[in-house]
Amino acid sequence: LLFILKIDIFSGNMQEEPFLKMCGGRLINENIKGCCDGTPFDLLNQICCGGTILHKSKKCCDGRELDTAKYVCCKGDTIEQQVKLQPNSDECCLLKNGSFQTYNRKYSECSRSLGVAPKGSRCGALLYNKRTDLCCQGILFRNGTLQKRKCCGVKSYDTQCQECQHDRIIDLETW
Repeated sequence: LLFILKIDIFSGNMQEEPFLKMCGGRLINENIKGCCDGTPFDLLNQICCGGTILHKSKKCCDGRELDTAKYVCCKGDTIEQQVKLQPNSDECCLLKNGSFQTYNRKYSECSRSLGVAPKGSRCGALLYNKRTDLCCQGILFRNGTLQKRKCCGVKSYDTQCQECQHDRIIDLETW
């Protein structure tokens, strides 16, 4: 950062101009201009991507322009452009084997160990099917929904012969 000194001709005092710096032999105000590999650019409308000036609407991934119609920028141990699996993919999931999987964060979620799954399809650390399985505060009961079971705290109960009262399962009397 280069400080430019300005001398007030009336008082003789010197003042620093901290927002001015040199860029490729030109003096720029770094509040409104950036420096991209020695070339000034407009911070409001442009970005610097690997030494190339791009319009701000463009995306940059590891110093290269990203074609957002085809790729998602994935950041793991290395940064790479990953081909979109679906046109609406906008995020990357780093899997435990080190590979990436693209997904849409509006509809899906990522777990390094389990990969990409529809939002709300996890019970604790496990994936589950809401139509067939029952999840009670992170405890999974396979086929619980099919068996017409419901949650009672972290336990499940059979609605045909039991009820839940204050997180306690009570057997119904049969006549």
